[in-house]
Amino acid sequence: MLGLEPLYLACEGRLVIMAPKEEAEGIVETLKKCPYSADAAIIGEVIAEEPGRVIMETEIGTQALLPQPGGELLPRICLTRRSQGMETRVAVISIIVEQEDAIEELNILLHEARQYIVGRMGIPYRAKGISIISIVIDAPQDTISALSGKIGHFKRCIRKDCIFECHYSGRRGNTGLIRIAVYGKGGIGKSTTVSNVAAALAEMGLKVMQIGCDPKADSTILLRHGKAVPAVLDLYNEKKQALQLEDMIRIGYNGVICVEAGGPTPGLGCAGRGIITALEKLKELGAYDVYKPDVVLYDVLGDVVCGGFSMPMRGGYADKIFIITSGENMAIHAAANIAMAVENFKNRGYAGLGGLILNRRDVPREEEKVAELADDFHTAVIGTLSHSGQVALAEEQKKTLMECYPTGEMADEYRALAMQMYRICGGILEAKKR
Repeated sequence: MLGLEPLYLACEGRLVIMAPKEEAEGIVETLKKCPYSADAAIIGEVIAEEPGRVIMETEIGTQALLPQPGGELLPRICLTRRSQGMETRVAVISIIVEQEDAIEELNILLHEARQYIVGRMGIPYRAKGISIISIVIDAPQDTISALSGKIGHFKRCIRKDCIFECHYSGRRGNTGLIRIAVYGKGGIGKSTTVSNVAAALAEMGLKVMQIGCDPKADSTILLRHGKAVPAVLDLYNEKKQALQLEDMIRIGYNGVICVEAGGPTPGLGCAGRGIITALEKLKELGAYDVYKPDVVLYDVLGDVVCGGFSMPMRGGYADKIFIITSGENMAIHAAANIAMAVENFKNRGYAGLGGLILNRRDVPREEEKVAELADDFHTAVIGTLSHSGQVALAEEQKKTLMECYPTGEMADEYRALAMQMYRICGGILEAKKR
């Protein structure tokens, strides 16, 4: 190109790090966790045998000597390269903007992801005073999740997360078993959220198992119309080795497979013991082979992350951890503790943090505080749930909102959240019209 060696042209947005050989792999693994450096790699090494020379290995295995640079570098020339050797996904992100003057601000946000956007359509819907923007994006999963989270923080956007995979290969695709652990402090609406997410995933044609990991053993009660599921720990204490798989399993709304770990009487034993017993027995008795779930949801109390309560994140049971919080100070504090526990385990091959879920309580600066928490732990707010009275009305009927009010806006919020969580964990779903 113009007699210039392309490898010597200035390239903004690229970082080359020279580091000791023994530290190089660790640095690369850290960089790969960020969506903007997910394709980081070790590209070469300095050796004593070739001082002052740069020898490149070509794609066909030969070697070439890079010539010495001549003249000045050309400034401000960016070479954009799409991810190579990295799995990307094609998704559609739909955004509804309620204020016309906000479109320019949104365009700036989308411009940052321009290298991944392959198509865009905008429709002004003047009858409602809104604008509908749809973008087609082909990008790694982390990039899609990060962009979705940023759009979720866009304050004048009234609906987002209408994100669907555009390719589909059978009911489960090629994703295998998806395992999701949801943590949050007591009273934050965690069990209600998990049950509605389970119902939404089942509605999409997936076989779902929900495991309640709380001594109260009431995680699945809305899926069972108020009927309790026998706690595994109680059953084990009663039957010991005679315990059978069918003793622990009950079927709830939309075919959701319900399990409750249970726990000892308060003050009379380790509260996490029920979780350990339940997960070990389910595995020992072949529950996942017998029932063949597409998705397993762990509903885990997050006030205390002891050995038992942290088992889903550290025992290889979950693929991703999601934390439910509001903008209330105690909820923020509990969420930070859980996120810190996930952070401490991240270098051991355990479950990573998939994102935060904002369950609104309509307190001051709620979105801002939760967004700050997400930034602190380098994650995103992947879904927001409204503070709706319909949730309480459904609970009074001992049912999930998905069953009581399936056509309402709140049900759509649960559907969007369910799909987002499933996608972040690598699942592929067909976009269905209702």
